[in-house]
Amino acid sequence: MMNVRSAFAIGLCGFGSLHFMGCASTEYYGESYPVTSHVDVYWDTTDVHREYSVIGRAVTTEGFGDSDDMIKSIREEAMQRGAHGVIITELDSIEQGSSESGSDKDDFRFTTIDREERIESKFIRYH
Repeated sequence: MMNVRSAFAIGLCGFGSLHFMGCASTEYYGESYPVTSHVDVYWDTTDVHREYSVIGRAVTTEGFGDSDDMIKSIREEAMQRGAHGVIITELDSIEQGSSESGSDKDDFRFTTIDREERIESKFIRYH
């Protein structure tokens, strides 16, 4: 049986890992097709050496942006939408605000800048 202290520690660790991990959110606008099992990722339209059609556009954001996690989230969304590939069209880091903390009496202050990472992409299907 778990005691209260163990339950509190597990809950605190779970909250902390979720808080610092961030969570990518993808907004998709476009057409959907049957689910695919693989999606190619391109960083420029000139990298795509096949004929394709753009089926939609997506905007992915994350508070504690890790671009690898964000690309993974984009790939998963693209597979669910039936895309064969994704073209990354824009990468941004947007300042959402800042806050200060510290003590005037100890003569130190910390400034925390809240940022949001943002990736825009096009979902494509090959002909």
